Amino acid sequence: MTTTGPVQGLFIGASSGLAQAAGILIGKSLRNREYDKAYADSKRLMRYGLFGALLLSALLMMLAPGYVRIYNVSDAVCGV
Repeated sequence: MTTTGPVQGLFIGASSGLAQAAGILIGKSLRNREYDKAYADSKRLMRYGLFGALLLSALLMMLAPGYVRIYNVSDAVCGV
C-alpha cells in the first residue's frame, strides 16, 4: 500500500482538478440561465473525464513494472 500512495495522489489530484473545473464551468452557465450550454459542457467534460481515466490507466499499466522495481521488492510482491 505504501508504494501506491504517490500514484494514487496523482490520480486523485487529476480527477479533483477536472471535477472542480467542471463545477465552475457548468455553474457559470447555469447562473446565466444557459441550460443548453451547461448540458453540452457537461457531456463534453464527461468525455474528457473518461478519456483521461483511460489514458492514465493505460499509462499506469505500461509503467507499473518499472515503478515496482524502484522499490526493490521481491517477485512475490510484484505479482510475477
